[in-house]
Amino acid sequence: MTQKLFLVKSLFLLLTLSLTHFANAQDKVNVTGTVVDKDAAVPLEYATVTFIDRTGERSPQGGVTDFDGNFNIEVYEGNYDINVEFISFETKTFENRTLNSDLDLGTISLGLNSDSLDEVVVRAETTQVEVRLDKKIYNIGKDLTTKGGTVTDALQNIPSVAVDVEGGISLRGNENVRILINGKPSAMAGFDDTTIFQQLPAD
Repeated sequence: MTQKLFLVKSLFLLLTLSLTHFANAQDKVNVTGTVVDKDAAVPLEYATVTFIDRTGERSPQGGVTDFDGNFNIEVYEGNYDINVEFISFETKTFENRTLNSDLDLGTISLGLNSDSLDEVVVRAETTQVEVRLDKKIYNIGKDLTTKGGTVTDALQNIPSVAVDVEGGISLRGNENVRILINGKPSAMAGFDDTTIFQQLPAD
């Protein structure tokens, strides 16, 4: 009698688990779609798709898009607000959508969020090295590596300019070089005396 009772309980438990598994399997649907940039018509990778249960009984569900902007998310059946979001883009919301079967949301286009843009400042900057017919102009202020260094340190960063251990300067192997500071010859250094550049700060 005890064995029969145990067998009946086991079969009942097995049947209950099977029915529960079957119910849970039927309780989910797949939601698919593609998220693209509205202006450029390119897919948005890692856009988030969130399903918010309108009854509040379930925690938010969701996922992200792949490289091609596609998503395929499995969610429980129910009524949801569906939010599609991407950084610096406007959020698109599908309100009060009843999900009781698989749903294809199609192509979802997101436009840039103009409210998140503050201002853009465009500044004209001179290049670090300007090459002209009779001279090469090097703007030391553009070279962050020479901060705190000397003029000699700055000259060592100029392409085709070589500085030896004694401070001698040559341009493409030619030591007959004249250096102008701020466009003018410096009274501190003669034509052949370049050791002064080892003492002058680069800034």
